[in-house]
Amino acid sequence: MNQSLPGSCEDSLKIGVLISTDVILQYFTNSSKCIEDTEELLQLVQLQKIRAYITDYCLQKVGFYLSKLDEQAGQEAVSMIRVFLRDRIIYITSKSIEEARQSCIQNTDCAVEVACASAKNLSAIITLYPNNFAGANLSVLTADDFTKRQNLEELFQNPERPILLTSNLQDFKELDDSLQVKGKFDLNLFGIDTRNDLATRKLQDKNLEGVDLSSAVLRGADLRRCNLQRAILTCASLSFTKLSGADLRYADLRGANLSLANLGESDLSFADLSSSILSCVDLNNAQLRETNMRGADLQGANLQGANLQGADLQGANLRNAALEEANVELAKFGQNLGVPEKLKIELIKNGAIFLEEKSGLRSISIGDLKYLDYPDSQPN
Repeated sequence: MNQSLPGSCEDSLKIGVLISTDVILQYFTNSSKCIEDTEELLQLVQLQKIRAYITDYCLQKVGFYLSKLDEQAGQEAVSMIRVFLRDRIIYITSKSIEEARQSCIQNTDCAVEVACASAKNLSAIITLYPNNFAGANLSVLTADDFTKRQNLEELFQNPERPILLTSNLQDFKELDDSLQVKGKFDLNLFGIDTRNDLATRKLQDKNLEGVDLSSAVLRGADLRRCNLQRAILTCASLSFTKLSGADLRYADLRGANLSLANLGESDLSFADLSSSILSCVDLNNAQLRETNMRGADLQGANLQGANLQGADLQGANLRNAALEEANVELAKFGQNLGVPEKLKIELIKNGAIFLEEKSGLRSISIGDLKYLDYPDSQPN
């Protein structure tokens, strides 16, 4: 199955939303008011369950404010947002402004965002201040309300049309309460606890060996060169985190969100990254010897020059991942998304092992290992 691209039929079936400037700006300036709710919203974007857009004005505003604090940080944030949203930027036009002028919405910025969302036929606007959009001709929701509705929608396995998105809010709340009583719905799906928000602390170069930061919010934190050996970071929120040069040997990162984090030249040898989110992460020249990455999401990850010797990548999503010059000797693959036959053959030539493959190629056993019977693929 190919990755759905913007504009594809599969992509067009997903709910489209415009994330308002106030949400993005507050999120990047570490406002505790919206971090938890926005994290859950961004999880839906990251998992490609919804199509999220912002306006070019939003991008400019975020870049402007963050550049005042740190020029490089502002540029990096703008670049990260573009990658994260897959360049879904709506450019404000003179037509959008004219429609906003004729709108009954009092706030001009909000009226422009409604015009942009309508032009793209989006289903909703996500904002911190729904009242500012009074009079809008589409749904206006907070991130918390939207993510709850989407999660409920999944329970009913109805991806074709967003019934709950436009249903009566009281009906939604009653359904939510009913599911809570029955124990079938967990509001805190991602284990985020804002009381553990350490993102603003200066932690680079610190010795945090063995620390328990499970479910901690460390989004955007500076942890460069930290000693995090054997640290417990299960289900931690680590997106956009700076971890270059960090020592994460034997760390427990199961289910952690490391999307768009910088882990270049870090050491993750023997760490457990199973079922973690590593999309668009920078693992350039990282040490990943014997690392467990089973079922991890590595879409768009940069693994160039990484040492994957003996790593377990079975079931990992490798769509658009860069593996040039990576050491894959004895690395275990199998049932991966995004590994075409040509790449598979190249990986095998470089010493990788493909397990439980269903291809027509014959496999042979050598000890406890299986190698596809392809020229030059077997060990000497």
